[in-house]
Amino acid sequence: RPKRLKALVCWPRRRSYYTRNDWAGRLRADDGSWVLDSPINNATAHFLHNMLFVTGPTPQSSAVPVEVQAELYRAKPIESFDTGAIRVRLDGGAEALLLTTHSTREEREPAWCYEFERAAVRYGQDGAGEMVAEFHDGRRTSYGDPEADHFNKLWQMVEAVRSGVAVDCPVEAAMAQTLCVNGAHESMPQIAPLPREAIRVDEDDSDPLVWVDGLGDILEACCDRGVLPSELDDVAWSRPGRTVDLRGYEFFPSAER
Repeated sequence: RPKRLKALVCWPRRRSYYTRNDWAGRLRADDGSWVLDSPINNATAHFLHNMLFVTGPTPQSSAVPVEVQAELYRAKPIESFDTGAIRVRLDGGAEALLLTTHSTREEREPAWCYEFERAAVRYGQDGAGEMVAEFHDGRRTSYGDPEADHFNKLWQMVEAVRSGVAVDCPVEAAMAQTLCVNGAHESMPQIAPLPREAIRVDEDDSDPLVWVDGLGDILEACCDRGVLPSELDDVAWSRPGRTVDLRGYEFFPSAER
């Protein structure tokens, strides 16, 4: 049984990332429809989805999120947030935590740890590029490099079209991630600004990078301890979001229902 899952992703994004189309970094499109673009709903969304999918009740479904608390921050001149911390309680009692940002100077390879009753599965923490399960009885099993074959999902879709065989991860399994994103914005409707005195801008070329001094270390500390930034002792700018009950949640935003 899963107990706690956590993931850390620091992927800096320059100005061109947000100017490549008319919806990047936005909460709403020009026509007023919701976009909710953000790291947890775009570039790093699959790290949240994977925690939900791996713990699903069947091989082709995701775990049901019942409660979410989020902290959403912004350093860049965008509508949405570029730094997010989201903690999700699942229907079986397990907890999933994602810490992600586009506002560090240096890219850090994704790292995650999935804790179960009898083992912990880790990736990216030793730089080896392998998923490794360490059992409490001392056994160790490697599941290889998940980045080894990016075309596997393409060939699976091709086979599904050809033969009608079901894909391993159907679109319905993504609903749990969407529910978490909606809940995150309900948890913290007003995105908190990151401290101006910590914001830096690299303008060495025509594509500036806005980043926050020390942010990567803070998020790494959160991941190590399994907490949100506001639960660390020395992060003055942090702001806790409210806990949102997702049971029976059907409409975003709930205040406009």
